[in-house]
Amino acid sequence: MIKKISFLPEFIPLIREGKKTVTRRVKKKNTGVYYFTAGRTGKKEGYILIIRCEPVKLANSFYISYACPAEPINPRTRNEVRLEGIDSLVGFISLWDKLTTKKYRWPEYRAESLEIEDPLIYRIEFKYIGEGYEQNTNRIL
Repeated sequence: MIKKISFLPEFIPLIREGKKTVTRRVKKKNTGVYYFTAGRTGKKEGYILIIRCEPVKLANSFYISYACPAEPINPRTRNEVRLEGIDSLVGFISLWDKLTTKKYRWPEYRAESLEIEDPLIYRIEFKYIGEGYEQNTNRIL
């Protein structure tokens, strides 16, 4: 049985175009094939192959400056945000906080803070493999 993973509807075209190839999740997803939907109750939109799933610290996975997370000047930060299908780190932070509510909120960084709580989440890298994967694998060869 192929498992489901859901995305916001606005990300579906980006996944199909190969522009969104990373997602960060609170719960671990194993490697393998998943079908994806637009929202939790949406119809099946296609299939992705999860290439890598690794535990990471949320904010540190972007390699950002603790002093000013709203201004990503690091090329790695720009690339990670782009792989998520979002235009800016500020946009990602806003979306993350909205989707995960208060339990897994983006850490509030302060330059003078010595103890920074950065939640452990999973960075999931994937590639789009089409809309007909399940039908193709059920054929008798």
